[in-house]
This record gives sequence, C-alpha cells and structure tokens, in this order.
Amino acid sequence: MVYKSVTAAATSLRTSQPTVSRELRDLERQIGFDLFNRFGKRLTPTNQAQLLHSVVARSFCRNGGNQPRGDRD
Repeated sequence: MVYKSVTAAATSLRTSQPTVSRELRDLERQIGFDLFNRFGKRLTPTNQAQLLHSVVARSFCRNGGNQPRGDRD
C-alpha cells in the first residue's frame, strides 16, 4: 500500500522483485483473495486489501505499535 510497484517495494525491503512477487502470491493464496489489482507493473489495492489494512492498522496501533507510515508514490 505504500509503494505503487513490486519493484519499488523490493528496493525498499532490500530484496528482489521476484521474491516480493512470490511472497505476495503466497499470501494471497493463504488468505483466499487478491490484495492488488495488477496493471502492468503498477499495483492498486483491492477493496478487500484496503479493509484488511484498516483493520490491521487499527489493531496494531491500539496494541502499542508504531503508527503506520503514510502512502508514498
């Protein structure tokens, strides 16, 4: 949700694009729905992903975690 492409996310995580793509697909299989709509190299979060993000962020913050970082380009 922070980065608009898998490549940008991979760079931030200091890993490879194929690793992040594989992990995203594995997670999507585990939870049973797509997290992102894919348009070429660009990603946009699905409505389900936005809801999941909102729930997790509220829970994380309520339990003493740091505030999630805002969206970036």
